[in-house]
Amino acid sequence: ESGANGVEYDDGKSHFVVITLDATTIKLYFEGELVSSALLSEANKISGISQNFAYLAKGGYTGDPEWIGAIHEFSIYNKVLSAGEILFLAQAQPKDPGTDALKHQYTFEDGTANDSVGQAHGTLVGGAAVADGALLTSAQDQWMEMSGAEIAMNTYEAVSVAAWFTPTAGANTGYHMVCYFGDSLNGFGSNGIFYTPARGNNVSRAGISCGNTDAPWGAETGVDGPEIDDGQPHFVVATIDGTSVTLYQDGVLCGTATLSAANKLSAVSTNFAYLAKGGYTGDPEWLGQIHEFR
Repeated sequence: ESGANGVEYDDGKSHFVVITLDATTIKLYFEGELVSSALLSEANKISGISQNFAYLAKGGYTGDPEWIGAIHEFSIYNKVLSAGEILFLAQAQPKDPGTDALKHQYTFEDGTANDSVGQAHGTLVGGAAVADGALLTSAQDQWMEMSGAEIAMNTYEAVSVAAWFTPTAGANTGYHMVCYFGDSLNGFGSNGIFYTPARGNNVSRAGISCGNTDAPWGAETGVDGPEIDDGQPHFVVATIDGTSVTLYQDGVLCGTATLSAANKLSAVSTNFAYLAKGGYTGDPEWLGQIHEFR
């Protein structure tokens, strides 16, 4: 036997598990996180698995008891899921943040760009579309815009933006943004906050820049993470409070940076609010699918 062990689960609570198996390795994920992995022996290979039986809640040892509980869903894929795909399936929410602080939400599930929580409904621009439960941008000059005044980011003491998205593989090599809230002066994005999963310098970044309209990039407080432009689903959260900006990608903390005195939420402009577009007029739009945005 080649196996990967994890903590015991017999607590009467809901859980999510993924097991992946390829030609060399077996991996075990609990609640969207990798628990352990093990190399396969020469004999333990997928081609050697018998087709005689296939069970749920029962094993192949006749003397062993059956499992007792509720299986809410069970899926089989003919590939090894990536870490991002596993987190997407798990919804990356081992702790539910609740809805008390949820101000705006775009699920795209009803075929519209409407805000399902607030009134900052989206407008599709330049051929952007909503289809199959996602915002789709497939060419340049396509994005979604909302009312920055309705969202009123500058009235928040702290903010978290969360996005489930799939980039078009290899299509986002420039300095684009998945989301942007702020202004655009002299062609530069200023007095705003943003998240970009891939850039010309091959990183992802969440940041805020306020008070410098001549060279706002030089005034940024930001956190970099690994570049995401692989055509796979991903989950990101960027948070900003009174002291810091923090970036999480696929449930992993990328880093935290302390804000400068000028970079504060109260200084963020309400002029523009975009998905798949940034505040720099010379930058490209982001191409891919945004499955949900909050």
